[in-house]
Amino acid sequence: MALLKRLISRSALALGIGLSSFAANSQVTESFTVLGDINTYYPVAFLDGGYANNVATQLKLGRSSVHDGATWRGSFIADFSYHTYNWGNGAAFIKANISRGANASSAIQDFIGGWRDVTTANNNATILIWLRGGGTRYYYQSNYTVSPQVFDGQEGRAATYSETGGSTYGSRLTIDPNINQHGLTDPLRVWYTGASSNYFAGNIGLGTTTPVTKLHINQGKAVITSSESTYGQLQVLNPLDGEAAIVIGANGTGMVSSRTTYARQWQIGIGSYNSGINNLVITNPTTLDKGFVFSYEGKMGIGANVFPAGEPYRLYVEGGIRTRKIKVDQAAWADYVFDSSYQLRPLQQVEAFIKTNKHLPEVPSAEAVKKEGTDVADTQALLLKKIEELTLYIIEQEKRLKSVEQELSDIKKKK
Repeated sequence: MALLKRLISRSALALGIGLSSFAANSQVTESFTVLGDINTYYPVAFLDGGYANNVATQLKLGRSSVHDGATWRGSFIADFSYHTYNWGNGAAFIKANISRGANASSAIQDFIGGWRDVTTANNNATILIWLRGGGTRYYYQSNYTVSPQVFDGQEGRAATYSETGGSTYGSRLTIDPNINQHGLTDPLRVWYTGASSNYFAGNIGLGTTTPVTKLHINQGKAVITSSESTYGQLQVLNPLDGEAAIVIGANGTGMVSSRTTYARQWQIGIGSYNSGINNLVITNPTTLDKGFVFSYEGKMGIGANVFPAGEPYRLYVEGGIRTRKIKVDQAAWADYVFDSSYQLRPLQQVEAFIKTNKHLPEVPSAEAVKKEGTDVADTQALLLKKIEELTLYIIEQEKRLKSVEQELSDIKKKK
């Protein structure tokens, strides 16, 4: 009789005729049993009885008693709502809301292994739901006739379901990873247009079915925009006072800032406050002074945010540097002054140069240093060179002095 009902249902659906006896809009309550192995999920075909009546079929499937059929077999309640594709009709979907039993004594927890619309290339108005076997009894109620047909290979039943114009489906040992065993699985978009607050107690996963934090994004990007101009797009609140401890994207300048009840304590911005495009800036929020500026060219400013074009320097500091030790690499040193081939400038030339230029030869003038600065390593080498030249002048003067002293001594002896 059940097979006859199913054949009549399929014929009526294929012809687009509403069913007056079997697919009428009345509650259908029956049960069926899936045999086979307890650890295997078998396909069960359900008709889309509501298709010919232009409405979704509502199927309630479940087991209330954990001892039904066997001691501690387990329980679940599931609500399915579906409308088949039926060879090109676009308004197709399968939604399921599952409440799974969580009794620790039940060895079996999951009963549904997956589902599928099998009408891509036919108008059979049928879906498959994979259900656990092992002699498990299932109870169902529907608004239209669904005529469940089990494919477990037992008691003369077929072991596989062959989709007309499509694939063949058999049993499976694993659960479809996209199935929510503890709530709603919906293939359609979800829009909540209410202005009131929404509450989520557990973790939320985007691109993952196993989120480990309150918000877990897997292999994707997050885009956050806001029309707020005071506090920015993303805020991390201080749990003590509810204030935004960290603000990202404040004032539309791409900043990250910290703040208390009274004022921001620091902020980092991308090109904020005219510091240059693509620069990372830590700024005093009150005076807007630049504490640190990191440029995309690999330059860093401390108290300075202007990097003169064309200069090879990497670090700019305003206000001085205080340190206990500094080491500068220098390839050229001034020991060549003591080489026998070195031509020491006569003191008369040095004196003439000083009178004209008001500084030593080779040493930059005060105006040049003020305008262009001075290279520490080059200056150290230059100062050493002048010290070594001065040493040679002193040695030469010492020789002349001894020569004069000898001459005076000789004169005294002749007297």
